Amino acid sequence: MSRLSDAVAASRSQATAAECKLRAALARAGVVLPSLCVDRTGMVTGVTLVELGRATAETTEVLADLILEGVNARNGRTN
Repeated sequence: MSRLSDAVAASRSQATAAECKLRAALARAGVVLPSLCVDRTGMVTGVTLVELGRATAETTEVLADLILEGVNARNGRTN
């Protein structure tokens, strides 16, 4: 394989692992992002993105609350 092929494969592998990790974390919190998936690799950059997709307002609020709770816990805050 070429260096570009190796880089693209590594990028896709990392994106797939990140997507699986996020899906599992969201599932533990009871949150589903139906459109969550690994996107196609960028033709110019060779970077593979994770598509978070769209969500209802309710799901977005729950996700925002979970992120804020995690940030506060990481920073030692209780509010």
